[in-house]
Amino acid sequence: YGTIARYMGPFGLDGQFDFVLYHAAPYRVFAYDQKGLIHADFWASTSQSQYPAGGIMTPYIGSHDTARFATLTSYRGQDGAHDPGIPGNKWTNYASAPPDEESYQRHRLALSWLLGLPGAPLLYYGDEYGEWGGSDPNNRSRFRTALNASESATLALVKKLGTARRDLLAMRRGVYRSVYSTEDQLVYARQMSNGEGNGEVALVAINRANSPVSISTALPVTLNVASGMLTDRLGGNNATVSAGTLNVTLAARSAAVLAP
Repeated sequence: YGTIARYMGPFGLDGQFDFVLYHAAPYRVFAYDQKGLIHADFWASTSQSQYPAGGIMTPYIGSHDTARFATLTSYRGQDGAHDPGIPGNKWTNYASAPPDEESYQRHRLALSWLLGLPGAPLLYYGDEYGEWGGSDPNNRSRFRTALNASESATLALVKKLGTARRDLLAMRRGVYRSVYSTEDQLVYARQMSNGEGNGEVALVAINRANSPVSISTALPVTLNVASGMLTDRLGGNNATVSAGTLNVTLAARSAAVLAP
C-alpha cells in the first residue's frame, strides 16, 4: 500500500491501480475458489482505508500485464488439461478458448463484483465479452465483434452493470459498506453521504454457489433503507426490505444490483 500511495498526492497522481486488491481477491475467489467471498469483502473494505484520502483507485480483474480473466477461470484445475499454470505460458502450450459455460459464469461474477466497487474500475478491452488468452503477448488479441452465445451473454450483463453504475449515483461515488458475507454469498452497499446524494444507497448481492439461494439479513441502521421493494437493475428478482431486513433470492452464480 505504501509503495502505491507514494505515487499519489497534490504533486502526483489522483489515483493508482489497486495491485494489492487484484492479487488478494479476484482470481483467488472467482477463478480458483482458493478463498471465499468473506475474503473478497475483507480486501475490498481494507482498500478503502489504505490509500490517501480522496484518491480515486482503479480496481481491475485484467490488464495488459495479466492473463485474461476468462482464461484464469478456464484453467482452474478442473482436469489434467486445465492446469492453473498454463495461462502463464507465453510461447508454447498456451491457453485455448474457455471450455465450458462455467468459465464464463465465473468471469461474469468477477465483473459484477468489480463494477460495483468504488473508484474507477478498469475494463481491459475484450473483458466485457470474455476475450481469452494467456500472458502477454497472448492477452493482446484483436477485439472481436462475432461472439458466441456465452460471450454475448457476458456482454449483455456488462451493459446492464454499466447502465446501473451510470444511473445510480451511489454506484459511482458512494462509500463501500459491508452488509453480509459467507464463503459463497456477499452483499455490500454503496452509500452516499447525507450532504451529497441525500444518503442514496445501492446494494450489490453476489451468489457464487452453483445453486439458487435466498438471503435474509439485517441491514446496518446507518444505511437507512426504507421498507419496500428494491429493483434488480440486472433484470433478476426484485428484493424487499421489511423492518430493516433485506430479503433477496439469487440464481446460481449470479449477481444483483438493488436500488429503489
